[in-house]
Amino acid sequence: MKRIIAASTIAMATLTGAASAMAPEADLTEIRKFAPQADLTVLSDAEVLSILNVINSGDSTSDIRSYVNSVLQDAS
Repeated sequence: MKRIIAASTIAMATLTGAASAMAPEADLTEIRKFAPQADLTVLSDAEVLSILNVINSGDSTSDIRSYVNSVLQDAS
């Protein structure tokens, strides 16, 4: 769980102030594997990258799902 927090903190810090643009469909497809019914249009680029960092971190599927749902809830 510490890795999730560290990864998200790093991603958010590096992307602060970045211009907003639509995330590539491949990235959104990867996130949909963990939250199939979610409205991903509410996510900022920083949030998308943070979620992708966690997905690629090697954490358990349940930890990833929990993190994705947490970010989505905060973004709505």
